Amino acid sequence: MENNVVKEKKKSTFYMVVGVLLLIVISVGITYAFFKGLIGPGARSNIGTLSKTTDSLNFETGGDLSVVATQQNFIPTGASLNATTTGSAKLIANNNTNTASYTYNIGLDIKTNNYIYTTGATATPELILTITDPTGAAVTSIPGLTYINTGAVTGFDVTTKTGVVKIAENYFITANTTATTQTWNFKLTFVNLSSNQSENAGRTFTGVLKIQNEAI
Repeated sequence: MENNVVKEKKKSTFYMVVGVLLLIVISVGITYAFFKGLIGPGARSNIGTLSKTTDSLNFETGGDLSVVATQQNFIPTGASLNATTTGSAKLIANNNTNTASYTYNIGLDIKTNNYIYTTGATATPELILTITDPTGAAVTSIPGLTYINTGAVTGFDVTTKTGVVKIAENYFITANTTATTQTWNFKLTFVNLSSNQSENAGRTFTGVLKIQNEAI
């Protein structure tokens, strides 16, 4: 009788141990499958790719370049009329390769310009565009524009210019994990000449600065 009771207890203990072990195996399997789906190699790879191989290239402009000559802001004995703006490219490399190189394009889209030459046949330039590149050097060559000096102002004659002006194509920028910022400076001058410029009173020049990856 006692032998049967002992046998039954041993049998019960055996099945209990087997059941517990089976439960542990199943539980571990489910847990592993769950976490593998949640943070498995595929997911870590995607997150790593996102954080380690993405460079950051941003562009920013300081607004439109605009000059409107009026009787109040432009008088024969006064100073020339000026407007300025900037365009910047900022690059930060990813923290995997620690270096990045890109090119970008910059231009000026002259939306409105109804200024004229008021000096007759001499056509003395009156609107001058001056550009400084990121190195601090003056830009002196742009296809379709003439680089001149007038009234002690040096730059490109845009007195009657309209449409898109390509300033730089495929300009190179490189950086590491410390940002590189390249800034272009623009200045538009309505030059105060010694001649009568009243015909340009109330006229408007508005140029929209474009700095982007795509061609201008």
